[in-house]
Amino acid sequence: MNTKNKWYLSTWFIALLCAFWFLIIPPIIGIILLIIKAVNDKQQQKLFTQTLIQNNQLLQENSEMRRTCDEIGTTEYIETKRMIEQMEQESAVKIASAESNANANLALLNNEIQSNNVLIDKLRTEISELQQQDDKLKRSVASQQHKISRCNELYKSCSYAFDNFLALQIPYNNCLLSAKDLEDIEEISPSVTLKLHCMDVKSLRKAYKDNEKLIDNLLQQYSNRYTTKANKSIYDLMVIALRAELQNVLYALKYEKLDTSIEHVKNISAKYLKIAGEGNQTIAGTLTKFIGEIEYLFINAVKIEYNYYVKREQAKQEQMALKEQMRQEVEERKALEQEKKRILREEQKFNTEISKLQDTISSATDSSEIDKLKARILELQLQLGEVVVKNMKLLICKMVRLVLFI
Repeated sequence: MNTKNKWYLSTWFIALLCAFWFLIIPPIIGIILLIIKAVNDKQQQKLFTQTLIQNNQLLQENSEMRRTCDEIGTTEYIETKRMIEQMEQESAVKIASAESNANANLALLNNEIQSNNVLIDKLRTEISELQQQDDKLKRSVASQQHKISRCNELYKSCSYAFDNFLALQIPYNNCLLSAKDLEDIEEISPSVTLKLHCMDVKSLRKAYKDNEKLIDNLLQQYSNRYTTKANKSIYDLMVIALRAELQNVLYALKYEKLDTSIEHVKNISAKYLKIAGEGNQTIAGTLTKFIGEIEYLFINAVKIEYNYYVKREQAKQEQMALKEQMRQEVEERKALEQEKKRILREEQKFNTEISKLQDTISSATDSSEIDKLKARILELQLQLGEVVVKNMKLLICKMVRLVLFI
């Protein structure tokens, strides 16, 4: 009985097609092949069931034969002996055939695994080449995205301020910054800077620094509008306070607390808007617009820092998944070893009993007793053949499942 499946009905090939689910067609083909494979497996199971039924019939016939031998006694000794010898020959042929089929199936599976490994290596090479092309395209896209990111964030900042804080169009001119204003940015920065987690991740560190540049540019832009020392001092103090407030919010940020931190930023903006509205009315409008724009960039800083906690949580989950996979692999290997030992013990049990019966035959003198012992040996040999075939199929299935799991 040939149990070899077509290569396209192999589990690894169907799993590979399903892995490309985003291409639509491969998973559909995979489902069709899975149905065909199920039908094929059902047919093979049916053939195996028929073989098992035939073996049971042989056992039943053997039992009837033994009963007949007991009934006829010595008068039918010669005929009974001939029938026993014939049954022994038939059982030996069937056992040899079962072992041959099992060995052939194992060889076919080994060949299929080797061919699958070659195909997997080829697919890995192709995937590596495609990955290199994808990385090259991503770098090209990233260089273009970087060029527009600053302008995009500035636009969003202004739009956010207009939508949330201004009811009138307020014109202003002379937005160009002098060299002195560029140097003054260091004077309005906080004296103590807390260490942020996002600075430990390359991509987040770059995003945070880009956002800081936008904040610095905005601070310099508004600093240029104050012509009197008193107003400029008020502005500088507010900037220092706002930066300190932002650092406190970032330091207190935790996983799943993003909305709370954003709400803290908005509360800080509302507090300083109230102070600006109750203070010097000549600069209240400018401060209101400034706080509206800076709030958007502060929220961006909170989101960038929060991404560190998201990445850390993802890494933690991946580590847990990897540990679970390793644990399952160890359990599979342990179960396979235990199954091998169980099969060996079961075969040894039959072989030991057969050896004992053969020793008994060599020392027996009663012909009827010898015939009974031979019939018992025949029965045990049939049972051993069934056990070998059943255990071999079970062991092969476990080995294939372990290979696919790895």
